[in-house]
Amino acid sequence: KNLSLYREMLVDLSTSETLIPFLEKNDLRLSDLVEDDDALHLRIKADEDLTIAAYRYSKHDRSLFFEFFDQKEKSAAKSSAELEKRINNFVSTEKEDALRDFRELAEKRAEVKAVIDSKDVSALIEEKGMSVDENFVIRSSAGEIIGKIELDTESGRIALVDKSNKDFSLEVSDINTALTPFLKKLDTRTALEKLVADAKQGIEEIIQDDGFQLLLSQNNLSVSTSPRVDNLRYYYDVFDGEGDAISSIAVEKSTGLVYITNPDGTNAQNIFFLSRNPKKKL
Repeated sequence: KNLSLYREMLVDLSTSETLIPFLEKNDLRLSDLVEDDDALHLRIKADEDLTIAAYRYSKHDRSLFFEFFDQKEKSAAKSSAELEKRINNFVSTEKEDALRDFRELAEKRAEVKAVIDSKDVSALIEEKGMSVDENFVIRSSAGEIIGKIELDTESGRIALVDKSNKDFSLEVSDINTALTPFLKKLDTRTALEKLVADAKQGIEEIIQDDGFQLLLSQNNLSVSTSPRVDNLRYYYDVFDGEGDAISSIAVEKSTGLVYITNPDGTNAQNIFFLSRNPKKKL
């Protein structure tokens, strides 16, 4: 019911004999009414590439919104005349501020894009297998979001956000000098690669723990502090007092799971919980 009502109101608005000349007088125009799977859109444009305001009916929310720059107002209008009144008010009192904000943001976006497209930065992005989309979202080669370049619509400030570091955000004054070191530090590993690395780190922390080393010594045992590797696993070998390998702690490359195996990799027994408390581990 709402969709049919608001579609009719927006169609009437798009053909208004008073609104169209009013917008033209202010160097603006209405777009065609567009409908997609999610919404109805009627945009007010300053030029082909610049929408300064819009009515959007959300099919999900079943509500009509008037949107401009970073503002979003829920409309309670009951007629196309009320919708037109809000546009008239916007153009008369808020248009110039909106245009200024849009143009300043466009300049900032162009500045950021120029840095991204520069020879050195684009080469670094390619080298690390990353991609940066039109919204400055940074993805790894696996398609995972690992970072973002955010522009504050009010202040025009730029923030570099590391999504793999608890959404660490760094505000920068010079994107030219800040972007390269930021991109270099981004973690481009896949989720599996991180899982395997975490498992290895956990084992190595246990091995190097003084309490664990004492327990090994009391049992006349030792464990290699760095792994040997084959096509399937990383192995931390366990040695007896004679220096003979008697078993191995193995990390599976394909899953990140930790096993106890024979030195040759056979008879693998999964360790479902790897504690970094050495006494609990033993």
